[in-house]
Amino acid sequence: NRSVSILSADSSDEDEKEEDDEEFEDDLVYLRSLDPKEVKEQDHYKVLGLTKLRIKATDDQIKRAHRQKVLRHHPDKRKAAGEEIKEDDDYFPCITKAFETLGNPVTRRAFDSVDPLFDDDVPNAIKKEKGDFYKVFGPVFERNERWSNKTPVPKFGDENSSRTEVEDFYAFWYDFDSWREYSYLDEEDKEKASDKWERKEIEKINRAQRAEKKKDEVRRIRKLVDNSYNSDPRIIAFRKADIDEKAAKKKAKAD
Repeated sequence: NRSVSILSADSSDEDEKEEDDEEFEDDLVYLRSLDPKEVKEQDHYKVLGLTKLRIKATDDQIKRAHRQKVLRHHPDKRKAAGEEIKEDDDYFPCITKAFETLGNPVTRRAFDSVDPLFDDDVPNAIKKEKGDFYKVFGPVFERNERWSNKTPVPKFGDENSSRTEVEDFYAFWYDFDSWREYSYLDEEDKEKASDKWERKEIEKINRAQRAEKKKDEVRRIRKLVDNSYNSDPRIIAFRKADIDEKAAKKKAKAD
C-alpha cells in the first residue's frame, strides 16, 4: 500500500533540495530483484540502504533513509520519468515493508534477532600453541554482546587482566541473559487463520518452534563460553598457580 509511505510522488523540487546530506546506499539491482510477495525474505536494512549500519542505525537514520528511497523510487515519480511500472510486481512495496519493520521497535528486534548477515559461528577450542586465543575469541564475544539484556557487558580483556576480571567475565557469560527471539521465523501466519481455534493452534505451533530455536541459541552461547574457557591461557595460568600454591603449603607443612 503506497499510502503507508510518508512521502508521495508530489514531492516538490524544494523537497528534493531538503533531502538529507547523509547518503545511504542505493542498490537498484537489488531493489529490482525483490519480490513484493516475498517481503519477509528480504534484507530490510539493504532495502533502505543501511547495510553497513544495520543494528547500529538510529531511529532517525532509518526515517531519513526511507525518505531518500521514497524521493527516488516512488512509482509515480519513476513513471513520470518514462519508466514502465508493473503495478503488481513493483519493488516499491518492499521499501514500505522495510520501513514498517525497522520503524517499529518490536518488529525491528524480531528481524535483528535473525539478521541474515550476523555470524553465528563459534570457534573450536584452541590447543596449546595452536593459535592466538585473544584474536580468535575476542571478536566473537564482542559481536555477541549485542544480545545481552544486561549492561554493561564485561570486557574480554587480555593477558594483563586480573583474575577477578577474568572470573567475572566468565561468570557473566555462563549466566548470559539474551533478548534474542525467533518470532520473525514463524512458519505459520496466525493472521491467516480462518477462525479463533485455528489461530490458537497456529500460535501454539509458533511458540514451540521459537522455544526450540531459543534452546539452540542457549547451546550456541554455552559452546562459545566453554571453548573459550578451556582455551584461555589465563585460566590455565590460574589453575597452575593454585596447584603450585597448594603444593607449597603441603611441603611447608611437611617440613
